[in-house]
Order: sequence, then structure tokens, then C-alpha cells
Amino acid sequence: MRLAHHFFAIILLTLPGLATALEPEVQAAKDEGMRLYGLGISGEIIPYLEPAAEAGDVEAMYYLGEVHRLRHMGLTEEAMGWYLQAAEQGDPYAMLRLFEGGACIAGDECPEDAEGWREKALAETPT
Repeated sequence: MRLAHHFFAIILLTLPGLATALEPEVQAAKDEGMRLYGLGISGEIIPYLEPAAEAGDVEAMYYLGEVHRLRHMGLTEEAMGWYLQAAEQGDPYAMLRLFEGGACIAGDECPEDAEGWREKALAETPT
């Protein structure tokens, strides 16, 4: 009986990792997009990162927000949209970008369970 409980626990612990795994082609595109971002070629990474972000990859969502913010020198609607998606998945860096960009004030996009994005980011990060 104990063995069955351990087996069930292992399955439950591995399911979240399986759900977030990207298809190999999407992962390869994301890797190329991240490589280009690291080289400072941010204008070309959008088509590489979008499939990963649309598949639920939080890192890709955040970096798409970064590209749109940097290209337009501020928190645009596109940047805010990607940051919001990443923030909803618990990304504290996206939350801080939303705070810095004034998403609560200018965009009326505030977290439901915190005073603002800064407080939400602090609550999400381990101490």
C-alpha cells in the first residue's frame, strides 16, 4: 500500500513539469530567440519567442514584454499584455515591470490579491 502512495506522489509531482514542457521545435525557436536577445538583436526575436509564450512559457512572455517595452521606450499595450500574462503565472520580474510602468494607474491593471504590483512581487518571492 505504501508503495502505491509513493508512486502516486511521484506521478503528481512530475505532472506539472510535463505540462510546461515545450515541443522540441518551439523550444529550439525559444532558445534561438534568447540567444539573439543576449546578443542585443531584440528586434528579431519576436517570431522566435511568440510560439513559446503562447504555449505558456513564462520566461518567453517576460522577454516579449521586454522587447516591446525597450523598442517603444515604455510600457506599451503589447508589453503590458505579455507582462500581465507572465505576472499571472507568478513571475515577480514581470510584476515589477508592471509596477515601474504604472500599470495600476495608467492601465488600471492591478492584482486582485495585493495593493499593487510591487507588493505582489514581494509576496511571490521567497525570503
